[in-house]
Amino acid sequence: YGGWIATSFTGSENDDRDATTQDVLDHSWENDLRFFMFARSGTGNTKFYGRIGTQYYRNTTSSRIIARTDWIQPTVEMMYLERSLGLKSIKHKFTLGRQYVQVKNAIAFAAVADGVSYNLKTRRQEYSAFVLHQLPGENNIDFLAPKPGRSKRWFYGMEYAWNYHPSNAVDIFTVGNLDDNDNKPDVTGQRHEFNSNYLGATLHGTVFAGLKYELQYIMEM
Repeated sequence: YGGWIATSFTGSENDDRDATTQDVLDHSWENDLRFFMFARSGTGNTKFYGRIGTQYYRNTTSSRIIARTDWIQPTVEMMYLERSLGLKSIKHKFTLGRQYVQVKNAIAFAAVADGVSYNLKTRRQEYSAFVLHQLPGENNIDFLAPKPGRSKRWFYGMEYAWNYHPSNAVDIFTVGNLDDNDNKPDVTGQRHEFNSNYLGATLHGTVFAGLKYELQYIMEM
């Protein structure tokens, strides 16, 4: 277990080049606090990770529209249980809870969400799948929605990787999302939903020491 705190200072002085008028926000302090706990079984096949975070802001301001202090209450940023099974040649890994999931290089999908993920790995092949639900209170990824605030959305995806050469591999993946928001029809009776699906492929590897390549193509289906 452990934790860390990150403090940042932002200051400004007459940004508008008007020395006769005091700036609305002179300077601010931002304090970011994290606490985590990690545990695993004696064999190392079962692992648990949890992390809580909170932020505290203190501003020097001459305006009523900016609060002098602001505290974001502690939230569970990540908390998951991981279980690994299998022999040396074939390994299975199940992860349940609030976790970080990334598809390839994070262009198609990368997020912390609640759900389950699975990974199977052999000597030259790897298969992954996940079903996740967007965190409570997060903004809608669809900015055109009638209510673009807090969102309810499911994410799912699969990825297959094949190392056809010791230094080169090909990946094929698909990612999708389901709009679970209760958006009522507008005056014309039309509902607004954003359900998208993507298909992608990646070629990556090493030409020689110090030179790597990666080619990726993503399309919406």
